[in-house]
Amino acid sequence: MGIANDMDWRVQEIVRQLRQSGTVESRLGIDHLAGSVNLSASRLRHLFKAETGMGLKKCLIELRLERGKELLENSLLSVKEISVRVGYLHESHFVRDFKRSYQATPAHYRRQRRSRDIQRNVCEET
Repeated sequence: MGIANDMDWRVQEIVRQLRQSGTVESRLGIDHLAGSVNLSASRLRHLFKAETGMGLKKCLIELRLERGKELLENSLLSVKEISVRVGYLHESHFVRDFKRSYQATPAHYRRQRRSRDIQRNVCEET
């Protein structure tokens, strides 16, 4: 999501905050984000969608899932640990959302990814 110069400054600030890894990985929610730019949560959701074409909640979920995918690929953390790090209270919600976005559970995605990496490494060595 790019930041356009003509975008409302409050939305620009929210986008900046969302890009900071600490915001995505923490449990900061829409109420906190709205307060940071002196808006109600309802007004922020409306303004964000009008300015970006995407709902704020959907954007938060997508960013959390992207970070979760990165952690699955590059760490040995458990799925439960990853779900907490990216801001989910319940592992089952992370698994459900991840499966909707990537058509695989986090554990299955990690296994597939590792299998492909192993095959790629073997092919490069020969």
